[in-house]
Amino acid sequence: MAVLAIQQIRRMRGGAQSHLMLGSDGNLYVVKFSNNPQHVRVLANEMLATRLATAVGLAVPPCEVIEVSEWLIQNSPELTIEQRRETLPCQPGLHFASRWVGGLMPGQTVDYLPQEQLLEVRNLAEFAGILLLDKWTCNINGRQAVFQKSRRERRYKATFIDQGYCFHAGDWKFVDANLGGVFGENAVYRGVTGWPSFEPWLSRIESFPAETAWAIAEAIPPEWYGGDVAPYSIPNFRLDYAPADSVVPRSWWRSVASSYTPFAKESFLDELASARGRDPFQFRMDLLTGTSPNTERLRRVLELVAEKSGWGKPLPRGHGRGIACRSGETCSAQVAEVSVDDDGAVQVLRVVAAVDCGIAVNPDGVRAMTEGAINFALTSVLTGEITIKHGAVEQSNFHDYQVLRINQAPHIEVHIVPSVEDPSGVGELGAMLVPPAVANAVFAATGVRVRRLPIDPQVLKRSQS
Repeated sequence: MAVLAIQQIRRMRGGAQSHLMLGSDGNLYVVKFSNNPQHVRVLANEMLATRLATAVGLAVPPCEVIEVSEWLIQNSPELTIEQRRETLPCQPGLHFASRWVGGLMPGQTVDYLPQEQLLEVRNLAEFAGILLLDKWTCNINGRQAVFQKSRRERRYKATFIDQGYCFHAGDWKFVDANLGGVFGENAVYRGVTGWPSFEPWLSRIESFPAETAWAIAEAIPPEWYGGDVAPYSIPNFRLDYAPADSVVPRSWWRSVASSYTPFAKESFLDELASARGRDPFQFRMDLLTGTSPNTERLRRVLELVAEKSGWGKPLPRGHGRGIACRSGETCSAQVAEVSVDDDGAVQVLRVVAAVDCGIAVNPDGVRAMTEGAINFALTSVLTGEITIKHGAVEQSNFHDYQVLRINQAPHIEVHIVPSVEDPSGVGELGAMLVPPAVANAVFAATGVRVRRLPIDPQVLKRSQS
């Protein structure tokens, strides 16, 4: 159950633009909001890493989910976030809250100690343990700590704060950064002698129960895992997941989790539009009623891609158009036009993309990356299947693993939205929306829903017959 925020105390320094707030349980919390400038997933990163550290036995602040009401935001003028040269109110809802370390009296809590006092910290051995945790969770930032003591104590105790850059912040790419997790003052590692210093923490991490990790993950509000959930105004909304256990080793595909989540989300949204007898483009536009900058940007790319693709114009029998969109640091939308013959074979004839990536420093580069990503993703949509038989992969080379050929490549148009905002990335963007756009186009052409990739022509043939 979430703690209720009842008062804003002051703004905190730092890139996430947190606020110090009083909770209904009487505790002070450093609150990171879901519309912080870094990424909504930073909230999930914070809670995952903080509670993993707690379970391992490291000194981190207790953390909670905190609910901030619309009334409190309206009556607290300083509850704001600086986003893209605009001052916006913090969003109401559920946010991450880390318990404030120590008290508000000067000297009880400090973020710097002279080296002599630093080496007397009561839990100095934990710096080796938090370094292991940071390597385990792929922290890409330097380690931060604060030090606290009561008035009657001589020595300070370290508390490790700010886990938001674990799991590679909003990207969730598990890479090892050279200085990730390293505390700025190397004196804390003087007592680290090798295995004896690391072994207690290694043993705890190696024997960490999977069910504990799942329980931590499941306690996180689903919207914090966002990034692929467009800002549709849907009053009854639930985001869930079903873990798929597999003995087949798997790894990241281009665009990471966005390689599959938009396929599910945008295909399902098309099904909702169909169930209501609505046009898929207009259905999306009608759901984008918010006033946030990202909502406005998403409306612009949808309008642009609909205009440039000729959305709504009649097509021959067996042809269809499908639309999909995604919001984030870069907003984009795509329309795919396909034909499906009587044997169920799908040909992607045209893909139109609209991209809002802020200032396009190199417009040709934006177009080239988007075009390449679209062709790359079409392999997985049309032919790219790996099958396992008797514990081994059946495909051995490109004769039986069919990648997209030149004669299959569609006509591609990339339209860039003019902008004066800060530049953002496009490297993985084009691949994300191809699966739902093509799947929705197949439905428009045949009336058959695609829920599995690559598209099986035999399934379409049987369904049409």
